[in-house]
Amino acid sequence: MMLPKRLTMGTQPISHSNPTNDSSCWRWCITAIALSLVWFGAESVHAADEKAEFKRAQNAFAYGSYGDAVRRFRQLLYPPPGRLKGELRRKAHKLLGISYYYLHLRTKKKRFQIKAKREFTRLLLLDPKARLNPLLYPPNLIDFYNEVERENRRRLEEILRRRQQKRNAMRVQIVSLQVERQVHSSHPMIALIPFGVPQFVNRQSVKGTLILTGQALALATNIAAYAVIYDKQIKEGDQRGRFQADDVPVVKGWQIVQFTALGVFAALVVYGIVDGAIYLRQRRETVLPKLPSVDPREFRSPVAPQSSTFSIPVR
Repeated sequence: MMLPKRLTMGTQPISHSNPTNDSSCWRWCITAIALSLVWFGAESVHAADEKAEFKRAQNAFAYGSYGDAVRRFRQLLYPPPGRLKGELRRKAHKLLGISYYYLHLRTKKKRFQIKAKREFTRLLLLDPKARLNPLLYPPNLIDFYNEVERENRRRLEEILRRRQQKRNAMRVQIVSLQVERQVHSSHPMIALIPFGVPQFVNRQSVKGTLILTGQALALATNIAAYAVIYDKQIKEGDQRGRFQADDVPVVKGWQIVQFTALGVFAALVVYGIVDGAIYLRQRRETVLPKLPSVDPREFRSPVAPQSSTFSIPVR
């Protein structure tokens, strides 16, 4: 008896699920993961092989097998750009050029000298500041290398100039994009606060310090004079609040000091209020260029911008 592919319940059809789609999705995912692992493994093995081959060529150079070293270094460097990158590539050109030069000394063949010159030239084009250590190599090799450097000096200077321009352009772009804006708001009632507060808010620290010191000294002198006069008063009896006849001249002198100090204090308060009302900026914007976190010694070029802070008052 054949079973139907669909069963019905009321008017809604019920379908059997097909597991083949889910299985195919899982197979694709597993295949992609496996291929990714194989690719990364192959890249790692390839890089390890290159380093091992470079080490063998370096050992051949160290033991004086310059012909073997030339063969191994050429397999790594040619055809361009070769299998090496970065520092290994520069070292390979250097050691290959030295190997050619030593073969020239052994065989007296001109073609090895020409090839040594070619390798040193390629080394300098990759790194115009590359030099040979005079403590490791003989003077005739150092002179030969320096002669190659002198012949290509204009090209090397042009390469260095272009690289410096590129670095400067990158610095200008980075600094111009990193800008911080700060907005400071001040309430107008701040101008009514004594003791130089409005001046400090306006960033007039010298003026604020002078007003604060003057008001503090005047107020302290006024209080001290009042204390001396109060001490001279009669505290008991019918003459309470009066002064002895001998103390009257002294009390009058201290009263003059008291009122003078009070007048100076009041004058400084009025001056501080007027000055604060005139110079108080209710809104201030500050633009702060933010330099990137790099070595400051890299900003020696006059093209590189300098950090500055300035305020823009908004009326």
